[in-house]
Amino acid sequence: MIRGRLILSLVLAAAAFGLPWLTHFADGGVSVALHLLWVALVAATLWTHGKRGLWMLLGAPLALFWPGLLAWWIAAGPPLRLF
Repeated sequence: MIRGRLILSLVLAAAAFGLPWLTHFADGGVSVALHLLWVALVAATLWTHGKRGLWMLLGAPLALFWPGLLAWWIAAGPPLRLF
């Protein structure tokens, strides 16, 4: 059962990472929904399987790239100043 959740986690993480690139950031919030679905899946697996569910975090770099970049950009400001 955890193998199926792991595969689903990796697919969701890859989709959440790749969708903004494929749609040029005009996905209408679908990638945000995929991020939230990935977080809910990981939380539910950790709750039910405990330490065995830590394998679900393999998708974290992909799933948390855009939210992490957004948080960094908000905290530090845009990387390039235009004026």
